[in-house]
Amino acid sequence: MKRTALFLMSLGVLPAFPTLAYGTTVAAGNTHTVVIKTSDGTVWCWGANSYGQLGDSSTTQRKTPVQAGSLSGITAVAAGANHTLALKSDGKVYAWGYNLYGQLGDGTSGASANCCASQLMRRRA
Repeated sequence: MKRTALFLMSLGVLPAFPTLAYGTTVAAGNTHTVVIKTSDGTVWCWGANSYGQLGDSSTTQRKTPVQAGSLSGITAVAAGANHTLALKSDGKVYAWGYNLYGQLGDGTSGASANCCASQLMRRRA
């Protein structure tokens, strides 16, 4: 997976940030990218942010990675067109971004720039 990341960096697709150790989990929405930092399970995003899909409590476009909320212990991420999902090691699902059709699973229909726990199912032990 490191070779893939290095290849993407060489193409300019994945920027090289020496302070961020990219993990093997990368997801991309229409215009934003999401990765898990391997050392602590934090979520880092960059790109368009019109609907808060970067999870940094703003709608500001970011050309370098920003941490999505204060999440840690994340084991998987996924990106929709303009929303982001993260699965924590305890089975809790977090979602943020575009939500016109209830994509975030929290019972609302408005965009959210904050990483909020979704009412989606929890993984059973």
